[in-house]
Amino acid sequence: MSKTPLGFVCSVISLVTLIYSSQVVAVPDVGAERVRLQLSCNSGDNNCFTDANAMLDWIWSVRQPTPTNQLAVDIGSGEIQLPNRYFCDGQAATTGINTGYVSFNGAGRGITRLTWTSGPGAVVRIRDCTGLNFQDMTIDGWNGRSGIVWDGAGISTWNDMDVVRAIPYAWNDTCTSGQKGTHYWFGSRLEMAAVSGYHFTYRSQCGETWFYGGDIVAGATGGFSVAVLAEGTNSAVRIYGSSVRVVLPADATYPSGTNNGCNISGSATLIASAGAEIHMHGGVVASLSNSTVDTNVCGAVAQQGGIVHTPDTAFNLKASGSGIATRLYADSDPGSRLDSPFQWPAASAPPAVLSLDGSDTFVEVDCDDIGNCNSAQAPAQRPHLMVYTAACTFDGPWFDVATNKCRGE
Repeated sequence: MSKTPLGFVCSVISLVTLIYSSQVVAVPDVGAERVRLQLSCNSGDNNCFTDANAMLDWIWSVRQPTPTNQLAVDIGSGEIQLPNRYFCDGQAATTGINTGYVSFNGAGRGITRLTWTSGPGAVVRIRDCTGLNFQDMTIDGWNGRSGIVWDGAGISTWNDMDVVRAIPYAWNDTCTSGQKGTHYWFGSRLEMAAVSGYHFTYRSQCGETWFYGGDIVAGATGGFSVAVLAEGTNSAVRIYGSSVRVVLPADATYPSGTNNGCNISGSATLIASAGAEIHMHGGVVASLSNSTVDTNVCGAVAQQGGIVHTPDTAFNLKASGSGIATRLYADSDPGSRLDSPFQWPAASAPPAVLSLDGSDTFVEVDCDDIGNCNSAQAPAQRPHLMVYTAACTFDGPWFDVATNKCRGE
């Protein structure tokens, strides 16, 4: 009876192993237009990665997308852990600042979750890249990392995104060699981790933001809690048809601080500082405290020459206990400006709020023709238009347009 030589058997096994291994570790063709990142891939699927680090190496070192040869990456369901490196780094790439031109497409919010493994920084870090699109996924800092940090130039688009449990930032853009980026957000939600500390949900230090139809939420238990902070002359944040909110939880403890908390170390919804601009139209600015202790809340702040512009935007403010609600605050810098007209609902008593002269109005419905608004009886009651001014101190900071005097005088 003949026997198969042992060497021949070993050679066959080695060949099969080599073929199988080559199928598992195979990478896409250099010209592939679409690849996948998933928790598991079928054997022999050359267009599928299970390791984010290997995928990023292939994209930027091998594939090198261009404006005329762009790439799509479909990211599957589950928790995808990203390595502690730049997701896209224009400074390190041979193509320089024009590195980018990739669309990263998730399977849906809460279905695809990008998160981190170890090290400081952010889940997604990008420097000097352009033409990047992210959509239909969640970026999860799970109480240890920022969500997204963008350094320098480039253009990005973010569609139907959740950026959650981030600390200290859900988003932070900065300058690189004086270059700034332009970023577009559509239908997305950004929120910070609900812990104490240094928190700014959306911080722009060097970028131009266009934010449409989304939600930006801050709500730390203590420390700093600012929903949108724009800093510096290279920063402009524009928000349309969105909600921007600070919602403090029941266990929040905030010191009163300076200016009733209207500063970057307090609890405020919008802050424009050092020549930055925030423009918001439509939607709502809310600053609400559910704390069990006296807590101040603040709506919009302009400081050090910052500008906040919010026509046609609603405001909702609620302090807790004996805390003070401040809708608008501007420091003494002559360049600090708040263009924020607002009419409170008609009522039988003024809103308990601090603001700026001429910016707030409301109609008091129970005044008589001589300006008595506290005890006038029907049928003598008439509606009187009131305008906010700190010059009136007799019965609140309100000027009665009907009597041409301070309210109650």
